[in-house]
Amino acid sequence: LFARIQGLKEVLWQGVDAPGPGGVVEDWGPPGGHPITDNTVAQYRLDEIGSGENAQDSGPFNLDATVNGSPAGADGKIVGARLFAGVGQFFSVPSSSRFRVQRLTVTAWVNPLGTPSDETVVIHQDHGTYARSWSLASNSSDFGVGFRLVNTAGITLDVMPSSPLTTLQWSHVAGTWDGSTARLYVNGSLVATGQFASGGSTIAY
Repeated sequence: LFARIQGLKEVLWQGVDAPGPGGVVEDWGPPGGHPITDNTVAQYRLDEIGSGENAQDSGPFNLDATVNGSPAGADGKIVGARLFAGVGQFFSVPSSSRFRVQRLTVTAWVNPLGTPSDETVVIHQDHGTYARSWSLASNSSDFGVGFRLVNTAGITLDVMPSSPLTTLQWSHVAGTWDGSTARLYVNGSLVATGQFASGGSTIAY
């Protein structure tokens, strides 16, 4: 798996990736991978199989992550990936002000193994015990991965696709936020957009 956070100035196939239970996740974007740019916050490939429980950040700020629950290695879209198929399997990144951006792109290559029995989080940014600033996550009935943001008034914006991802097949999901409009892309195609109904357009961190 590859994970990345960066500013909106980057092209579509750049952003953040991370897994949730029930599938294989990896992101290198288009052939050739992602170049590190001035807008990159962090980049996690999660292909360090056999190198312990750390996930190295190959971005500019060395924000290494911890891998929890010993997810197995798997074949990725481009190189290696991690199979997150059990409770307690995830990777976590220490808190950093560098993640608290108001314009961002979040992306992931996702290969779901089946239909989830509950919401499956691909990646999220916490701002409290249970609250999330933003996330890429599926709903509880199928693997339709959507983009969710929460503003400082506590209002949630859900940008959801009209159909789920295909199981046992790699799909690229990207959520973008430019400060006013959220957009969701699946395999490079724009599938949904949305704006906050009230409470302003500042993401809560």
